[in-house]
Amino acid sequence: MGNAEGWYMPRRYTNLVDEHMAARASCGIFDISHQSKFSIQGTGATEWMHSVFSSDINTLEDGQMHRSLLLNRQGTIVDKVHLCRENAEHYFILASTSQETADDELLRSKVMRDDIKLRNETEQWSAMHLQGPDSEQIFHRVLPDVPYSIPASFARLRYRGEQILLVRTDAEEPGSEGFLLYCRANKGIAWFEAFLVAGAIPCGMDARECLQLEHGTFTVPAGDEALTPHAAGLEKLSRHPHKPSDKRLMPIRCMEESDTPRKGDVVKDTKGRIVGHVVDGCISPALSHGVALALVHTTYCSPGTPLRLIIHGLSIPAMVTDATIN
Repeated sequence: MGNAEGWYMPRRYTNLVDEHMAARASCGIFDISHQSKFSIQGTGATEWMHSVFSSDINTLEDGQMHRSLLLNRQGTIVDKVHLCRENAEHYFILASTSQETADDELLRSKVMRDDIKLRNETEQWSAMHLQGPDSEQIFHRVLPDVPYSIPASFARLRYRGEQILLVRTDAEEPGSEGFLLYCRANKGIAWFEAFLVAGAIPCGMDARECLQLEHGTFTVPAGDEALTPHAAGLEKLSRHPHKPSDKRLMPIRCMEESDTPRKGDVVKDTKGRIVGHVVDGCISPALSHGVALALVHTTYCSPGTPLRLIIHGLSIPAMVTDATIN
């Protein structure tokens, strides 16, 4: 167990490699109850959402979900979120754990009208994520009469007397395909155990973080970096153009064994010039090599570009990829 932004969360149940490969090859289940959750209700909900988030809310229909960005006045990313539309007057926002306070403060600062009601529902819901090629099969073992298989969808329903929320994640977002189930906080253990009985393998936060890094994705702004959508490679999540950045957040793969890449490690080109720095990294259980996300100068952002990572003073050969490992 370990501290995850103030939540006491499972880091590992058995070991990192087994849990990591379970989510790749069969079905892993992650406790994500610490994820921030907000409810937006009111007659002006759609108009307000459209003014607050970077994506075009008007493209969402009832029962749909898509990714978006919460930006500050400077146009840099406060959080990467999933927006779920129940109907024109009710939305559910799934956000990052680490940014809950910042999200809450920014959203509340924008509620300046009587036809909007914002609620932070983070502690009201337990949440779990089924991930892997067998996730749909195991989902239907536990909820056999719920025909729920459309990607990027959302539903609030009563199932056998209990209120639950179901999200089918976006198939276009690598490393997160699967199902999310939200239940009342006091029902979380029962639902989690039901999925274990059905064949899901419990996975901790260490495996989740490695999977995200392998796919070259991040769920919250990278450290203290002031990232624009362009710099983060998330321009397509914004309906507004942003000033091109001279650096991009790119996945990088070490080409030989090394220690774990850490935040702040220097990135150099093959001639020894500093061209960026690591914002997050791990040892990939699938590769047995280090993988990282790094902010690098745009000159060096093409997949296949050779680089060097300086890890504990050692120069490790590395390569830019479009996704660290698929």
